[in-house]
Amino acid sequence: MSTFLYTKTVDGLLTAVAEAADSTGDAVALRAADDWQPTLFVSPTEIMPEPHRALGLLDELWTRVSKRVARRVLYAAMSEEEDIGNALVAYVQQVRRLGAQADDFLADPSIKRVHDVARAVGSELHRLKGLARFRRLSDETLWAPIRPKANVVAPLAMHFRGRMPSETWLIHDVRRRLAVRWDRNELAWVDAQDLPPEKPELAEEEAAYQTLWQTYFRNIAVTERRNPRLQRQCMPARYWKYLVEVPRGGQHEGR
Repeated sequence: MSTFLYTKTVDGLLTAVAEAADSTGDAVALRAADDWQPTLFVSPTEIMPEPHRALGLLDELWTRVSKRVARRVLYAAMSEEEDIGNALVAYVQQVRRLGAQADDFLADPSIKRVHDVARAVGSELHRLKGLARFRRLSDETLWAPIRPKANVVAPLAMHFRGRMPSETWLIHDVRRRLAVRWDRNELAWVDAQDLPPEKPELAEEEAAYQTLWQTYFRNIAVTERRNPRLQRQCMPARYWKYLVEVPRGGQHEGR
């Protein structure tokens, strides 16, 4: 069995998946380069990220199989789950061989794994479209800090490009130190050294807006209908840190 090492980025993983899926020799196992521990009998091949090849794989699946399959592969790659690489290789090989119908063979462990992981990423992306909160900084940029489990900052930025085209804003994945900026013209990745601190300087009126929002949110709540368990199910506590309507150190009091 051959072992391919990949860089832990979306492009890096998809490049390795494309290389492994194209392989006609021995079986291939994918391992993240950062997690690899050298062994005496294994000489791995390091696969360098090639964005055009990663995009080419998605393009192939989009045009030759289905948009749904291409999106599922992309979402699974964004998950950063430790075992997802090998499942993706098997999944891509199956849909190449059998077409879109292979996507329904959920008895296959690899296909089911890709389905489950992609569904979880899609759910998180959907949540963040409603839970990302923008603050106005002193330079008038709108800044939205997030800390998602999956690497979804790029598709989230594409969503807000359509929703807020006339504003200058920044979506910042604090955990991964990644950010995408929209300057009213184009989306661009932000260099690591240019990322704002986790507590940047806010515009003068921002504190007043946050107080108004917290007051509004608190007063529309119906105390008798509070259901903390359902609340955590719909809005997991890991998102609360960056919700403007949640007072620091306080309990979320929405419906």
